Amino acid sequence: MISFFRSKELYKEPTTLKGPEDAVTALAFSVHGKFLAAVGPGGVNVWNMSTHQSVPFSSLPVGKFGTSSATSATRATQLPEKGKFPALAWLYFAQRSLHILLLGTLDGQLQIWDYIDERMTFELNRKIVDITLPPGSIGHKQVLSLDVYPREVAFGSHAQIVASYTSRSVLVGTLRADGDFKQRYFTTLEAGFMPKTVRFDKNGNLLVFSMYGGIVTLLDVQTGYTLWRKSDAPEFMATVTLDEDCKDFIACTTQGFELWDLNRMVLLKEFEQAPISLSLPKHACFSEWKTKVIGGTDRACAEVYDIKSGRFEQRLKYPNGGMVQAVAAYPMQDRFLVAVAGANGNRASDVILWSKNVQVGDPRTIPEPGSSDKYHTIRIKKRYIRSMTCILCGIWIMLIQTFIIMQFSDTIRYYACHQKLGFCSPSLSLAVPMVIIPSYTKERLSPGSQTTASRYQAVHAIQEHNGLDDTLPLAMIALGTLTLSTLLVE
Repeated sequence: MISFFRSKELYKEPTTLKGPEDAVTALAFSVHGKFLAAVGPGGVNVWNMSTHQSVPFSSLPVGKFGTSSATSATRATQLPEKGKFPALAWLYFAQRSLHILLLGTLDGQLQIWDYIDERMTFELNRKIVDITLPPGSIGHKQVLSLDVYPREVAFGSHAQIVASYTSRSVLVGTLRADGDFKQRYFTTLEAGFMPKTVRFDKNGNLLVFSMYGGIVTLLDVQTGYTLWRKSDAPEFMATVTLDEDCKDFIACTTQGFELWDLNRMVLLKEFEQAPISLSLPKHACFSEWKTKVIGGTDRACAEVYDIKSGRFEQRLKYPNGGMVQAVAAYPMQDRFLVAVAGANGNRASDVILWSKNVQVGDPRTIPEPGSSDKYHTIRIKKRYIRSMTCILCGIWIMLIQTFIIMQFSDTIRYYACHQKLGFCSPSLSLAVPMVIIPSYTKERLSPGSQTTASRYQAVHAIQEHNGLDDTLPLAMIALGTLTLSTLLVE
């Protein structure tokens, strides 16, 4: 079958973003792809994707929202460039065109940094969210995972925020564009359930993936009650990436990256990858409108896989060597971006930005819903485009055949009805009136061939008797050829 819209182009033109002086454990693009943030034990770095320049953080102490003077400060905080941050998430309030970066710390704090466009800096103008472990809680309260819903908040609405901790706890709250974080509830999960990854589903409820035991739980976002619980997921899930439709997820397991169906909880695909040398968490992400998967490795590169076949397609080399733990992808209007960062402790871990042009005519060029007011989004499946292409090709072939038949009808009729094929021979003996054969037709017949002439007289008379002309056999030939051509295209 002819394969339409299959791009052979590879990611290229890597750009280096400098800044991190220690391992990078997580990367994330902001809403609309304006910023890229990298976090890890060495702190936080943010770059503007238009200029590829680093964006600074304000050194002012913590104050009440809406103020930036030291007089309203309640207590000072360490700049995020020097802290240790294992988790991050981006939020955007459309009402104020406000980008917000949420950071989770090793000691259980949740910091909310606003990007102030006038000063082109991130400022900590909201209260730091800190938790108090309930009596009987065991373990440290490090933030494991963060998520927001929705990522882009409409006018007058609020965002829901969830954070999970090593104490087996989950914090849920809300945030408005003009206020501080408000806690909704704080719950502790069952013994042995380590909430390594928390994500909002498409309805706003909470999906919680346990690091051990193959357990996935759906919690009601309003009450924290369990809606369903499944225990047949991968036994070990170091990282989990959920797709936009909340149907499939990629898990980093002891065997590498695996694609799973969330509803049926069945393994869909194992990707073609080399054996794992270092059993450390590595991130993976969906890319190119969920046709590719990109994942980190312990071989100084990230790898691109085809999501349908699971086959390896391209290696995105990391020049600093070592392990690549963090990857992120974002679809721009004209290209796909992939960010790759190293996880080498106590040494520079630059972020490498790869890009791939969007192909003209590729269905993936359709922008994301809501990303621009200049477009109306219409999604069409590839098989419908292929079918329409086959139909148009068939019509074009039929028009060409019709033109040829009209130009060479006498020659085609002669070979089809008289000498070679005999398509026009009557199958029954019929009484046929005498028909006068034009002289030019007699000249085309074989000299002295009375049988051929009689046959032509009979067929011509039958066609006139039934109200048909002598182009019917030619139309049948054209229809047969059209059918054959369509099958060949398919």
